[in-house]
Amino acid sequence: MPAIYHPRRPRASPLGQIVTAAWDTFVATYEKVHRAAMGPLRANAFAVVLNFLRCGDLASGFLRLRCPDCGEEQLLAFTCKGRHFCPACHQRRVRQTAAWIATSVCHEVPHRQFVFTIPRVLRGIFRKRRDLLHLLFQTATETLRDSFRARLDLPDGRIGAIAAVHTFGDFLFFHPHLHLLAADGLFTPDGRFHCMPAESYAPMAELFRHRFLHALREAKLISTGKLADLLSWQHSGFNVDGGKRPVPAHHTDGRKRLAQYILRAPFSLQKITWKPETQTVIYRSKPHHTTKRNFQIF
Repeated sequence: MPAIYHPRRPRASPLGQIVTAAWDTFVATYEKVHRAAMGPLRANAFAVVLNFLRCGDLASGFLRLRCPDCGEEQLLAFTCKGRHFCPACHQRRVRQTAAWIATSVCHEVPHRQFVFTIPRVLRGIFRKRRDLLHLLFQTATETLRDSFRARLDLPDGRIGAIAAVHTFGDFLFFHPHLHLLAADGLFTPDGRFHCMPAESYAPMAELFRHRFLHALREAKLISTGKLADLLSWQHSGFNVDGGKRPVPAHHTDGRKRLAQYILRAPFSLQKITWKPETQTVIYRSKPHHTTKRNFQIF
């Protein structure tokens, strides 16, 4: 058998140790400690955590592999195949899906990653009502489309984009924002592609701000007075980031890297250190960066 195979032991990983040590207490105290801020604990959370703890565990099932040449045998444990919570299984999906996006979905045209963010004062609206995040998706994608149409004077032009809502930031705080992998221009009905010129995204951010705030008002999530107050802010907290330069048209690996970043898991095992003696998690915003933040579990 190949010497490069390493059995997976989720319970031995930092995340596995955290879940093993803290999950029962977290569930027992959730209603009293966390529900007010985070809403009810979703039923599927129990299945996700249980499947994660069984991932790579031989006691939960395995395949027996045998080399036809030397006769050596190896046991291959079943995995949970889960998304988001299990970093290993999610990363396998990320690589497969990103390769498909880069080669089969995206056209051979320049692409950018756009990030649409909202001010902190509005983020709590979506903590308990995740279904409302469609407002973020809708207003951001329509803002990108209409901004491109106005700049290129192509009222019938169409964008090509893949979007993913993230609800996490560098330190795992609740931070809803939208990532888009988008063609840097518009497609017209005759099949031609028109590239966007390099320019500031400040006007796009202002359009996004107005549309998003009015969408919240129409949904009765903010009052008329709050709408006027937020529109009066000089530094609005709304932002659109399109990066420094687009990925060139034939740079498949560049599109793949952008897709992987958009599809990534909320956290990386390389960033987590578990301190069992103090029941504390050290989470670094970058795997090998000295800046860190401590989280007390209990």
